[in-house]
Amino acid sequence: MAAVTLMLLTGCLSSQPAPGSEAYRQGYEAGCERAKLWYENSFSEYRRKPERYRSDPLYRSGFDEGYDTCFADKELEIWMERP
Repeated sequence: MAAVTLMLLTGCLSSQPAPGSEAYRQGYEAGCERAKLWYENSFSEYRRKPERYRSDPLYRSGFDEGYDTCFADKELEIWMERP
C-alpha cells in the first residue's frame, strides 16, 4: 500500500512544471490540459494555439513536456484503479 501511495504522490508531483520562462509554463499548462482532455474525449473544449506552438520554441518545449507528463500520470491513475 505504501508503494502505491508513493507512486501516486510522485505522479502528482511530476505534473508541476519546472521553473522556467512564462512561455514554457504556459505551454506546459496547455499541454497538460490537452492530455487530460484526451482521456475525457472532449477535444471540442480545447483551444490549441498552433501558430504559437510552431513559432515559440519555449512554448513548444513546455507543451510537449506538459502533455507527456500529464498523459503518463493519467495512464498511471487508470492503471492503479484496475482491479
